[in-house]
Amino acid sequence: VLLGFEMRGGFGKNRLIRLPPGRKEKYAVQIEGALARPKNYTTFREFRSIHGKLTFASNAIPCMRGLMTPLNRALQLGPGGKQPHTVGLGRNSETREALTLCGKLLDLMAEQPSHITELVPPDLPHFYAYVDFAACGMGGVLLPCTRKVAPLVWRLKNPPHIEEQAR
Repeated sequence: VLLGFEMRGGFGKNRLIRLPPGRKEKYAVQIEGALARPKNYTTFREFRSIHGKLTFASNAIPCMRGLMTPLNRALQLGPGGKQPHTVGLGRNSETREALTLCGKLLDLMAEQPSHITELVPPDLPHFYAYVDFAACGMGGVLLPCTRKVAPLVWRLKNPPHIEEQAR
């Protein structure tokens, strides 16, 4: 497991990547819980958590990236820049449909991991980088692919006013 993904194989056709089974199950349970609510909505905070997990998973599931658009729209702030209390998941809403399809893609990835060339072209880039943001801070990793440089890992703590906004 590297950067939250399970990787296996060597050079050639066996270079596969997927979410570890435990992480995939956590994501699926959270999606199913939100979709099973009788009132067809979830809290903004829970939806933001699901969105973050799916954004992370979309790094290893290329076709999931296209489903992020309706989920991104659901995170838009309301009038006056106010954060809504809930996110609607109506029976025919595109947000519900996108969450349902993301759940199916998570199941599919558990059965058939992505080949690394679906994520990175066969001619490797000079560097590979990953950056993530959370309420407590941000950080990233820079790894060499074709250039000889030392790997770099960095973390920064957010200022208190940004931590408050992110919660």
